[in-house]
Amino acid sequence: MVEWCWSFSEVNNIGNSYSAPVNKRSTTALKGVSLSIKKGEIIAIIGPAGSSKSTFLQV
Repeated sequence: MVEWCWSFSEVNNIGNSYSAPVNKRSTTALKGVSLSIKKGEIIAIIGPAGSSKSTFLQV
């Protein structure tokens, strides 16, 4: 069994953008995302491919 230990219980208004190496255009991956996790809650981050789930977890 894997037990995750998060270092936060709440994040507010986070964002992330990146520049594509080919055309140098900025792309917004996350904008104004907030999350609150209470002790004992189990959460899931779901969405279609390319919806920035991994980006959110890496911020």
